[in-house]
Amino acid sequence: MSADPATPNPPRTHPTARRFLIQGTVQGVGFRPFVARLATRLGLHGSIRNASAGVIIHVEGPEPSIHAFTTALTLEAPPASRIESIIETPEDPRGASTFQIELSGPALSPSVRVPRDLAICPECASDVADPNNRRFAYPFTNCTACGPRFTILAGLPYDRSLTTMTRFPMCPVCAAEYADPSSRRFHAEPNACPSCGPRLAFWDQSATLQTHAEPDLTAAIQALRNGAILALKGLGGFQFLVRADREDAVQRLRTAKHRPTKPLALMVADITAAQTIGILSPDEQRELLSPENPIVLIERRDAPNETLARSVAPHVGRIGVMLPTTPLHLLIARAIHCPLVATSGNRGDEPIVTSETSAVTELGDIADQLLVHDRPIARRADDSVVQIIAGQRQVIRLARGLAPWPLSNLEHWIARHGGAGPVLAVGGQQKVALAFWSGEQAVLGPHIGDLDTPQARADLERQTQSLTELYRFTPHQIACDLHPDYVTTRWAEAQGLPTVPVQHHHAHAVATMLEHDLLDDELLALCWDGTGYGLDATIWGAEFLRTRVDGFTRLASLRPLALP
Repeated sequence: MSADPATPNPPRTHPTARRFLIQGTVQGVGFRPFVARLATRLGLHGSIRNASAGVIIHVEGPEPSIHAFTTALTLEAPPASRIESIIETPEDPRGASTFQIELSGPALSPSVRVPRDLAICPECASDVADPNNRRFAYPFTNCTACGPRFTILAGLPYDRSLTTMTRFPMCPVCAAEYADPSSRRFHAEPNACPSCGPRLAFWDQSATLQTHAEPDLTAAIQALRNGAILALKGLGGFQFLVRADREDAVQRLRTAKHRPTKPLALMVADITAAQTIGILSPDEQRELLSPENPIVLIERRDAPNETLARSVAPHVGRIGVMLPTTPLHLLIARAIHCPLVATSGNRGDEPIVTSETSAVTELGDIADQLLVHDRPIARRADDSVVQIIAGQRQVIRLARGLAPWPLSNLEHWIARHGGAGPVLAVGGQQKVALAFWSGEQAVLGPHIGDLDTPQARADLERQTQSLTELYRFTPHQIACDLHPDYVTTRWAEAQGLPTVPVQHHHAHAVATMLEHDLLDDELLALCWDGTGYGLDATIWGAEFLRTRVDGFTRLASLRPLALP
């Protein structure tokens, strides 16, 4: 009979041992501390470590306790984790007397999911708001349930030594938390405090440290109150912040960014503030409060909102709203007492800036001041954008908190049918994101954007190198758009590898089949996507395609017309 998972002292019987390989999203989400606490609670001994394949657990003890352990692994796993498979095999007992978190295994081709960034959790929000807490007002507070992951990751497996936090040795108090199984910062890799962690600096446009009596954060908040445009170094890159109730400030930002009418997203301190701007469904509230922390498009209230400048989102019925991502964002939002425009820290269609030095040269003529910090950003990530359609999340921009996105349906399809070696897919010319099959994982990478500038094209190459290095694979072929003049097509052809040209609308159709796990079916696909290069070397649009994974038949389309 199985022991109850909550039983603190299960009866002792003849010890047995098991090895578990857990695959899925199990690194960077508090999974190892959870397993260590669970094993200790059940009186089991052994170890757990990160490995490129997932997490590897060795437990030994009475058989009923191991059975309870197996059951609780899935029932009690941390909310941000996602177990995709558990491979259990018998092992010989090693005579362990405790349960330990061990050093990570060797870096091989990873099948473990890359951890994604998690927004500040309620417990850490309470810490930074508590004057009696040693992390009061500390902008880099985190725990196993929240904080930076993908954006600070230099390699796998996910350990502090392979993140940009390696330059910040933990003080004795933080180190004690990190080693304490009862602490929610037990093995929280970005763990830090004001004594040992990253620090802020408040600069003017020339990177001169501003001299002021108050702390850097207080000075930056006062600048925002006065209507300044602040360039803030956030989690995955810089953002421009400005008061959303100051028409003059919003217009200055629009003019400087050459963004005359496109809606600007807002950041508010909490759900109550969001409800003053738009009408929130329960699903939209859930998205706003989720650890992924995306910008959510919501319906604007009919009554004029006197707290918003007219030019924030002119002539649209919906507006993008987000809650604070990090303690730094939360401290600013709570102090300003009005919505803030929070938009990408870039110029035009260029990539968002990630380093302080680049921010001075590229954003200095837009921002009045800069609030920077000394924790390097390893991987650029813009803010994700979603909307709710018929109760379901629809992702408009896959970025921070959501990327890298595992394509599990494709992995299952490849497992059933077999496939070629590693493949890199580079997309089209606009709204570009990379995707790949590494031989172990199928993944959709973060949003890159349009490739109309040299900076964006350079970012395509950087992201390609970054993802292939992180997942440790070399593509054997490259999939690209059929259009011969797209930047991605020309880049793919220049790599010296076999290329697989894909018709634009067929790509959209198969992507939808992938999303809904219909890759084995034949469908009628209505592709209302504007234009795409056709098989007859003309520009197609609005296609009716009889679609399979490996090809299509064009059944109908709009009548063609001559273009100049």
